[in-house]
Amino acid sequence: MKIAFYKGEGNFFNKLIRWWTDSQITHVELIIDDVWYSSSHRDGGVRGKVITPNPDNWDIYYINVKDEYYAKEVISNAMGCGYDWTGIIGSQILPFSLHWPGHYFCSEIVAEALMIDKANRYAPHELFERLVDRNQLSPLNEGFFMSKDNE
Repeated sequence: MKIAFYKGEGNFFNKLIRWWTDSQITHVELIIDDVWYSSSHRDGGVRGKVITPNPDNWDIYYINVKDEYYAKEVISNAMGCGYDWTGIIGSQILPFSLHWPGHYFCSEIVAEALMIDKANRYAPHELFERLVDRNQLSPLNEGFFMSKDNE
């Protein structure tokens, strides 16, 4: 299983996240069998899609997970759920740990799939820092993009 953190310029929403969090990381995707899973306000919530990433915009890692089956089940069960605007405002902008059940923002669905408690409290950069602190990431960028060029 892989995880990808977006650090590209992006749109206004990415710029706002970058400014608010003081981090280059503004989005996260879980990659399972070459499909990228996350929740996106652009796509209306939780979805999976094939992405051809620009290597300048993404940092991609192998991720050591406790239970890959559990991660796949969480994603599968959440497919089509809406975007968690309540969580963005109530957990990321305001310190109230509020979120809308059955709705997710990107780092919330990924953290939940990774069995992290209080998933709605993690912005993308905070999820990255937690995974680094727990030694769960192995860099993959060069190998990932080289293998895609050869396909």
